[in-house]
Amino acid sequence: MRWAKEHESFGKALGEGKGVSDAKVIRSLYERATGYEYEEEKKIIEYDKDGNVKPVKIEKTKKHVPPDVTAQIFWLKNRQRDRWQDRPQDYVDQTSDNDAEVQIYLPDNGRDD
Repeated sequence: MRWAKEHESFGKALGEGKGVSDAKVIRSLYERATGYEYEEEKKIIEYDKDGNVKPVKIEKTKKHVPPDVTAQIFWLKNRQRDRWQDRPQDYVDQTSDNDAEVQIYLPDNGRDD
């Protein structure tokens, strides 16, 4: 990275490249979270009776990738952290003036004798 600092134009190009890369990852994560379709191509090679290669046939198939729950969770936890984190901060109201004590009963395990 020292070289990037010493050569300003190179450092700038690196920074711009990171932005493009990040945008591609964001787009891919979004597509994974929402599902997407793509076209798959398969080349079919056939031979005639003399063993000569016939013109290659291309078979196109439309494929569907369903939404991925893990990608959805990741997206929501990062984009709406206050609503989707595992343990919301307001889960337990710690500003309450309720002075009620909590008593926990631990059965005698016989080790304190």
